[in-house]
Order: sequence, then C-alpha cells, then structure tokens
Amino acid sequence: GIGISASIKRSWDLSKGSVGRILGVLFIATLVTLPANLVLSYPLQIVLEAMDRESLLFWVVYAINLSISIAVSIFFLPFWQSLKGVIYYDLQSRREGFDLKLSDR
Repeated sequence: GIGISASIKRSWDLSKGSVGRILGVLFIATLVTLPANLVLSYPLQIVLEAMDRESLLFWVVYAINLSISIAVSIFFLPFWQSLKGVIYYDLQSRREGFDLKLSDR
C-alpha cells in the first residue's frame, strides 16, 4: 500500500550497511546456477553463431536452444525468488529485531 518512492526509500534504508553481505549471497547463488547455464544453454548459442541464419537447421537448433533456456529459467526462478525473500527477511530481522525473545512476564 505504499508508493514507488516510499518503497525505494525503504529498500535503501533496509539495505544500508549490508551491501557486502547481499553481494556475497548473490555471487554464491550465481556460482550455483552458472554450471547449469554453461552446460545446457551456452554451447548451443555458440553453435548458432557459426550457423547460417537462412538454413532450416539453424531454426531447429534455435528452437531447441530456446526451449532449453526456458526450462532452465523455469527451474531456477523459484530459487532466485526464495533467495530474494530470505535476503529481505534477514535484512528486516536485523534492522527491526524480529529475532529478539520477549519474556512472558
């Protein structure tokens, strides 16, 4: 229920002082997803660069490459979305003290 500028300000305030930790998590997540992209998507793109765009074989390989890229993206999208949620929850709990234990008294 807040506007764009208010959400950007909240994001800046929330991530202040945690840029190194956020970049570290994103770097490790990239290293996790990189082998799948290197093995499944990039070799066909290299083959496509060497092929003639007018041939039927080019379009068959292009369709295969597109379907593999979409499948890899569908597979890793929940990983990236959950990672963003975990980073947000971590930043919010560090900033607002969600992990504090309150006494029953």
